Amino acid sequence: MRFVLATVLALVSAVTFAAQPQGDRCPIATTGHYANSQYGFAFSVPASLSGQWQSPCTLDKKHVCVCLGNHGLAFDLPGGGTLGVFADYAAELDEPTLDAVLAEAEKRIRDAREDIQSASKTTFKGQSGYIIKATGRGRDGHGGDVYRRVEYLFLTKDGRVDIYLHVPLSTWQRDLAFLIQLLDSWKWAIY
Repeated sequence: MRFVLATVLALVSAVTFAAQPQGDRCPIATTGHYANSQYGFAFSVPASLSGQWQSPCTLDKKHVCVCLGNHGLAFDLPGGGTLGVFADYAAELDEPTLDAVLAEAEKRIRDAREDIQSASKTTFKGQSGYIIKATGRGRDGHGGDVYRRVEYLFLTKDGRVDIYLHVPLSTWQRDLAFLIQLLDSWKWAIY
């Protein structure tokens, strides 16, 4: 019950987040420093990239961008891959635990027709979590290039945090540098 109440309160407070739109786009692409006080982390956007919000947003009557929370950023990479950070309250889980978060991620990856090579415990800047490595064919699991995935999963007091890189095998080495830049600049528990 405590978790359900916390989730409802967080969602109600998240509705009021506003950002400055750029033309008809809402919200603007993010570069430089990114801070997420809702889920307690911050990082520097990797050089030459700009992040797109992973939260539902719309322009109101006054042309102000109103977003449902601040769930993180996604980055489209030059070779067709994606780097991203996604945070939420793991509302689909009755009692979120780190192991339940891992099981949910593994199911999502298998549903995308990717083969999980490993899932192992990790500690990242003092936070316990898991790292998953997987491969698959194409973005939908059918044909195309072989894709490689790496995901870092955490369950903090503020919610679930997923840091991921999903790219064609042909661009893995180049795109891994973007993930390393993001991880090197990462900070937990910012408020």
